[in-house]
Amino acid sequence: MRAPILVARGIGGGDLKLVTALGAWLGPAGTLSLLFWTALAGAVSAVVTAIRQQRDFPFGPAILAGLIVTCLQPELLSRLIEGLRIGIGLP
Repeated sequence: MRAPILVARGIGGGDLKLVTALGAWLGPAGTLSLLFWTALAGAVSAVVTAIRQQRDFPFGPAILAGLIVTCLQPELLSRLIEGLRIGIGLP
C-alpha cells in the first residue's frame, strides 16, 4: 500500500525516505521542527514556481533548508509558538 502523500504526488518516495531518516536522527521534537520549516520552505518554493509558471519543483532543497534551520536554531520553533501564545493571550 502506498502512502497517501505519494498517491497524491505531493512528494516523491526518496523525499519521504529522507525525511523519515532525518526524523529518526533528530528525535520527536526535532522532527516536528524539521517538518514545520520544510513545509515553510516548500511553500515559498511553490510560490516562486507558480510565479515562474513552472509545473514542478524539487522538494530536496526545502528539506535541506528545514534541516539547516532545525540544526542551527533548535529552539526557534518553540520560541515562535510561545510568542504566538502570548500574542493571542493564552497561558
